Amino acid sequence: MHPRWEPWLDELPFGRVLYDCIDDLAVHAPDPALRVRVARLEERLLARCDGALATAEVLLADLRRRRPELPLRLVRNGVDDVGFQRAAQGPRPADLPRGHPLVGFVGALYEWLDWELVRAVARACPEVDFAFVGPRAGEAAGEPAPGLANVRLLGPRPYADVPRYVAAFDACWVPFRVDRVGRAANPVKLYEYLALGKPACSTPVADLNSFEGLVSAAEGAEAMTQALRAALAEGAARATERRAFAARNGWSARAAEVLAFAGSLARV
Repeated sequence: MHPRWEPWLDELPFGRVLYDCIDDLAVHAPDPALRVRVARLEERLLARCDGALATAEVLLADLRRRRPELPLRLVRNGVDDVGFQRAAQGPRPADLPRGHPLVGFVGALYEWLDWELVRAVARACPEVDFAFVGPRAGEAAGEPAPGLANVRLLGPRPYADVPRYVAAFDACWVPFRVDRVGRAANPVKLYEYLALGKPACSTPVADLNSFEGLVSAAEGAEAMTQALRAALAEGAARATERRAFAARNGWSARAAEVLAFAGSLARV
């Protein structure tokens, strides 16, 4: 899953090597020197692997450009829909605000979140509360929404508690920056939102059309504000469709895709 394992290939007796490309990893490295090292290791891994998976079309296209003859397969992210639904059956978290419609996000509050967008949308929707559940780092380590009483940064929570937070949201969103990171992301959280039947909005992330119209795409503060208000108004109207989509895109189905691809490599 990460090029840092490439040096181990000389030490361990693998019969076949399958690279699972889940992200544009070099972009996530915290400093330029490390980005160069990750990129170099990835090139070495691509040169010696027998096949590769990618979680998004843009990642797959990049792999194909760099090694055209390599067997490739698109296998997007997924969700443990039954487990997520089961874990959501519990009391509403006490630290969530009450009294107003609630829009939520769960995940890392890192530099790929568009805080300028968040601030603009929160100012445009004073009647809505916004909750963010996840660890902060980098740009987000400071105060990303100063003076906005309707924005709550709740910090990290155990993953076992996350479904109860999502269950309490009236609408969910993914306010990623529209950049190289965002466009290559196929967020697991979108599948988790849909597993609980929640209306969801997102900035343009990878393969958003693959969500079958169940996730609204919006770019810019005005469009995102309109999309979130529409999602809040829609509520549970399409909850059954959303849960059905999550069921079709569970991890068991993804595992079957990976095994089939790995089996095809073994026959080569």
